[in-house]
Amino acid sequence: MNIRTAISATAGLATVESRQQAAWSPGDYATVGTTLQIVGE
Repeated sequence: MNIRTAISATAGLATVESRQQAAWSPGDYATVGTTLQIVGE
């Protein structure tokens, strides 16, 4: 892996992380967790 590839991969990872944070940040995890618990039981 050369430096250009490493920088590109790092930039791509940062983009993915910011998109994931934007998608997951407004979530209501208490409701999701309760639903998953009920279904799991």
